[in-house]
Amino acid sequence: ILCNGFDLSAYLQSFDVPRDQDLKDATTFASNGFKEFVPGVQEISVKGEGFYGDNPSADSNSADYLFNAMFGAGNTGLLTIMPEGGTAGNRALIMNSVLAKYQVNIKVADLLMALFEAKATGANGALTGVFARGISLMYQTVTGSVNGSTIDNGATSVGWCANAHNSNSDGTLTVKVQHSSNGSVWADLITFGGALASKTAAQSVDTTTTVNRYRRSIVSAIGGTTNKASVGFASPYAG
Repeated sequence: ILCNGFDLSAYLQSFDVPRDQDLKDATTFASNGFKEFVPGVQEISVKGEGFYGDNPSADSNSADYLFNAMFGAGNTGLLTIMPEGGTAGNRALIMNSVLAKYQVNIKVADLLMALFEAKATGANGALTGVFARGISLMYQTVTGSVNGSTIDNGATSVGWCANAHNSNSDGTLTVKVQHSSNGSVWADLITFGGALASKTAAQSVDTTTTVNRYRRSIVSAIGGTTNKASVGFASPYAG
């Protein structure tokens, strides 16, 4: 599970992704004795529990710094969740979020623990990047340039939602997603707008463009020795 370029996997012991929606009572005299409902507003959350993560000598590299920085207006979190692990082709959940809760639990003679809750949100009322079910295209340490595995995920005609993270503390990454109709001739689909600095993330959303059958990520490390790239990609995505 990654948020804004931070890999939280080493801290968390559990996480949940509940998805709820309001149900509006539409029962009438003609409902034949059964309740009738109309779906309303949806809510998607991520709730995680695990160890408290702090690093006073390098505060900006700590999980505690990440969560405290997410409070306040306009401070959203780009989340990528890979429930089965980050192997290319595995499920990835991609979402924009706002932090609802961050709590540090302190007990005598016990380990420091923490929990957080984030909720999916749009951008100024738009649906862009709220939540998408996709696949992992890469989750690995990169030195030099790496071509990710080719994934046959089916051609689509309705865009994409993708997140990319650089989750280590030195160097930068350039990240591309490419697509192909035959698995051998490739074209760039996403470039994520330039180099990703350490502990940062970027998102790309398109709701109209055709995506060819095969996908892969291309990642190049610039400086540093421990650049870890994570790429989640969902298509189709109509907003």
